[in-house]
Amino acid sequence: METSFLYRLSSVLSVAITVYVWLIIIRVLLTWVRPNAQTPFMRYLSAATDPALILAGRLFPLRLGGLDFSPVVLIIVLNLVGELLVAVLRCLALGMPLTFIPPYMGLRLIAMLQGLVYFLIILMIVRIVLNMVKASPYGVVSMFIYAATEPLLAPLRRWFPSAHGALDVRAIVFTVAAVLINYVVLATLYGILQQSVVGAVTSAAARGAF
Repeated sequence: METSFLYRLSSVLSVAITVYVWLIIIRVLLTWVRPNAQTPFMRYLSAATDPALILAGRLFPLRLGGLDFSPVVLIIVLNLVGELLVAVLRCLALGMPLTFIPPYMGLRLIAMLQGLVYFLIILMIVRIVLNMVKASPYGVVSMFIYAATEPLLAPLRRWFPSAHGALDVRAIVFTVAAVLINYVVLATLYGILQQSVVGAVTSAAARGAF
């Protein structure tokens, strides 16, 4: 009975965190369109998410190119904490040793980093295309892309002071480096930790832990 309860509790917790993360994402996206804050939906959404967003802004004051990235940090922290709590509850429910948790959390962290790097790769590719087609820098998409990517490319200005013709060399160099990091370094670490997780599960099963 206790095992069933703990497993169900972990499932409910996982769903609750996922729903809350999506509420935060919706709240952040709506700030771009300036909705009527007096509507019932916006009042509920603000009441549910603003305290966490304000706290994140104080704890993680990360601004790049005038954009506030503290919600991104908040989402990552919520996911990691949620994954940790769910993993602990399910280990207890299934009778698995808690030594399973560190490599599992390492897997989840690397998976999140891979997703973040992949998102940055997409931003850089869009920037490269915008530069090639000479898009107006005053469009909403262009302003967001340049504001989000320029702080990441600023350290490369020393070696690549400006774009060469239609090619944004800094963005190309960053994209190549990000691809290598994502598909070589992080993928290798993921494989190593995955073997640790499989080994922990196999060892627990051999001992009859669950």
